[in-house]
Amino acid sequence: MRYIVAIGLLAPVAFYVWLVVDPGLNGLFVLPVEHFTIVTLVSIVALTVALLVSRAATALEQRGPMVIALGFFVMAAFFSVHALTTPGLPSSQSSSQYATGDASGGYSGAAAGADPRSHSQSGTTSAPPVFDYAGTVTGASAYISIGSASILFALAYTPLLSRRRVRDRTLFLIAGAAAGLFGVAAFTVPDLVAKPMFTVAPLSYLVTGGTIALLLFAAWRQFRVFLRNRSPMQGAIVAAFILLAEAQAYMELSRFWSVLWWGYHILMLAAVVTAVAALVLELDRRRGLERFLPTEVVERVVTGDALRLGGERRAVTVMFADLRNSTAIGERLSAEDVVQLLNAYVGAMANCVFAEGGMLDKFLGDGVMAVFGIADRDGDTGAAAAIRAALRMREAIADVNRDWSRRLGAPIGFGVGIHTGDAVLGAVGIPRRSDFTVIGDTVNTAARVQELSKTFATDIVVTGDTVDRVGRDACAALELGSTPVRGRQEPVRVYGIA
Repeated sequence: MRYIVAIGLLAPVAFYVWLVVDPGLNGLFVLPVEHFTIVTLVSIVALTVALLVSRAATALEQRGPMVIALGFFVMAAFFSVHALTTPGLPSSQSSSQYATGDASGGYSGAAAGADPRSHSQSGTTSAPPVFDYAGTVTGASAYISIGSASILFALAYTPLLSRRRVRDRTLFLIAGAAAGLFGVAAFTVPDLVAKPMFTVAPLSYLVTGGTIALLLFAAWRQFRVFLRNRSPMQGAIVAAFILLAEAQAYMELSRFWSVLWWGYHILMLAAVVTAVAALVLELDRRRGLERFLPTEVVERVVTGDALRLGGERRAVTVMFADLRNSTAIGERLSAEDVVQLLNAYVGAMANCVFAEGGMLDKFLGDGVMAVFGIADRDGDTGAAAAIRAALRMREAIADVNRDWSRRLGAPIGFGVGIHTGDAVLGAVGIPRRSDFTVIGDTVNTAARVQELSKTFATDIVVTGDTVDRVGRDACAALELGSTPVRGRQEPVRVYGIA
């Protein structure tokens, strides 16, 4: 598969060399309607990428994919202007600023020192009409579509936009407003839009070089992600960035309507189709992980960080949390009310786990099992995070009780047990269905400690192994003593949390 991808990325380079060696193959094909169709298709596919990915990325709070989606949104917006200003269409013939031409009767780019993208319109009926990107709305929209997108693609891999300093909707509104103003200006004041000199050599070379550099930077950063997790979806995004860089080079080096120029549009289409498939599949994978992992951990997993699905042994902190007397209370409620009650209470517990970076291992009817410290690179066992999550649960359950105590007649209590130790982490199951979970004595001990919360009439019980990693003063631990725990030979020191 890797060889097929390599051939696909190197093919445009080989094709360009072939046309340089045999210029006669790089003929002109003046097909305005076909150009409009291809560019419109590219815009629609790019917009599809933007809408699908941005919606999912925002819901999952994944900023990197959202910024990439914003790049495709900008590309679609500006490239649609490129489609509407296609030379030869009724909408583009009303102004010479959409595409320039003269009656010199030949291809002016053939002259020594001429811009290779320059063309003149033939004064005879036998010669095809050809145009020039330089100083035109068509050219400006072409440069801006990839150039602006390349800036966003590069920023997606930097802290500037990868962190949520600005709301996603605000970014899209700003980008949409800018593209909308450009589109209105393109048809109302085309002379003003076509005036920027970045479409004219030598500034156009600088713009092209900068765009390619940004795309290759994004491809390199994405390739580093691919090397860590070897996900085909991550590799496909690398390929999309490289195809866009090759498309930009084609545009700069080609003659309008030439074979190479048509190749630029084909590369654009290939890039956006590759991106839509890769990003949608990648976000679907993230959505599956997001069911059990907090956003920060999901981001580490998809970028190939510490979490190994094949199995590993490491020190983690396991938490069991359970509601008190929920079964007896549930017998007095309807089935619908029971489900609603459990969703309210257990959902509050799960949110507390996520808030402290824990992994929700599983729901246990009227409780949860959670694991902390599974993806920390600095050796943190997650002991402090687990205690903070338990304290959050204390507040969250109190809030839910304020809403439900009137209907239930009494508030519902809860109990939490926390233990830190070595456990085996990995995906357990069959190829068609598996779950990432933790197994071992640490899990069993945490479950037994949770049962002790009833014995000691307290809501949070933590073992000495957990408290030792945090410090008694740091977590306001109150010693409850040492007690036998089923499955352990030695008594276990346990503490309550004030």
